Amino acid sequence: TGADGYWASTAGYYAQPFLYGEGTDTVDAEGKKITVNAPAAKKGYGTWLSLFDGKGLHKADTTADAYAHIQEAFVSGKVASIIQGPWEITNFYKGSAFKDKNNLGIATVPAGSTG
Repeated sequence: TGADGYWASTAGYYAQPFLYGEGTDTVDAEGKKITVNAPAAKKGYGTWLSLFDGKGLHKADTTADAYAHIQEAFVSGKVASIIQGPWEITNFYKGSAFKDKNNLGIATVPAGSTG
């Protein structure tokens, strides 16, 4: 179709679901320690980072307007999927790719190795 399959955001908070999927976070509040360098966090970050380079993946956008670029590409059908929150659904429906609302599919981020 000429569309990329996926366009990931480089904003760090988009890595969080991948950390949670490995059963970790950036900090252990109870243990009062930073866990961003723990093996589970490295695995989660590795999965997230793998979404920026490969066949069907859009090149990372590190510009100040990256969020808007990703949104525009998605709603116009230039990219098939992105990770986004429910606050954007009404904006998605304004795009040409979603004139038929049934064209929008929603799924959770796949679970990591901790399921």
